Amino acid sequence: MQWDQVILEIQIDMTTYCNAACLACARHDSVTGELHKGLKLQHFDRQLWNRLCEEDFKEIGVKTLFFNGNWGDACMHPDLVPMIEYCLEHNPEMCIKISTNGSLRTKKWWTALANVLNWRCNVVFCIDGLADTHELYREKTSYKKVIENMRAFNDAGGYGIWMFTVFDHNIHQIDEAAKLAEEYGCAVFRARKSNSNDLENKKGDIMTADLPIPEQHKKRKKFKEIWYAIDNDVIRGFDEERKTTPCVFYKEASVQIDPYGTLWPCCWISLNSFGHDKWGKPNETVQLRDTTLKDRLNLEHRSLKEILKDPWYNKELAGGIKNKTWSLCNEQCIGPHERKENADVDF
Repeated sequence: MQWDQVILEIQIDMTTYCNAACLACARHDSVTGELHKGLKLQHFDRQLWNRLCEEDFKEIGVKTLFFNGNWGDACMHPDLVPMIEYCLEHNPEMCIKISTNGSLRTKKWWTALANVLNWRCNVVFCIDGLADTHELYREKTSYKKVIENMRAFNDAGGYGIWMFTVFDHNIHQIDEAAKLAEEYGCAVFRARKSNSNDLENKKGDIMTADLPIPEQHKKRKKFKEIWYAIDNDVIRGFDEERKTTPCVFYKEASVQIDPYGTLWPCCWISLNSFGHDKWGKPNETVQLRDTTLKDRLNLEHRSLKEILKDPWYNKELAGGIKNKTWSLCNEQCIGPHERKENADVDF
């Protein structure tokens, strides 16, 4: 595995703060339900961000940034809008994706975000039901608030996506939610089944509905088709290992940066680095929390490309994936990959 050869997407967590308390969130201890003691509350450093935008993203050829909510909600960062604006000024071809619970900030803030994002970018609003069900899982959020914010974003020309996580308590509302998504100006409605061990659901498929695209988004739809075709060609042309590896992030030429500026190969390993206690063996957890390793993988000290050349990536981790000795990888990707490869039907 040659991690430094091509990175097309970086999943980046901008903060460890969040206004919500979603039931399966990795920020909380699975036994006590309290915020993990090892989770230091911190926003991504703006000076480091500026350097990444000016230098590192270009050096490694990054095309997409995905602001995900593993550690916190990106919209909690007080400087998110100007930081995105700065990134796009230095990387005008960049595609930015944001996943959020959407129930924070004002309508004015969401309008400003829509005005900063270009037509390549989108925001995924995680709305898991309607007024009577959404807050059952998305605790401490407001259905009314997120709908207002999403509509303000869409009305300002933003490319909004309604992501509906399906549970037993909201499965009957999918069709109604899809209609509302169209009414509220969303470009896409997507229903996905929950992967929570505690909250099972009976739906066996995932529905994606491409809604009637407003005029301002037709350009982006064509771009999306071309963009992903190019990405796939780059990956296919790189090496045979990317086609067959069970490592989802490596297959998709992606890595993850945590709110402290540490570069990890994926979100699963990233989460285990601060105290998450659901996966992996104790010796792996100890290694991931080792200060020396974190310093080696921290972008304050080294560039993206330098870190991706580190022996930990290309020998220890690569060997663990190949020889199936990393239980964390086995549990999250290798095992499911093998079950799918050997199954008569899709897993």
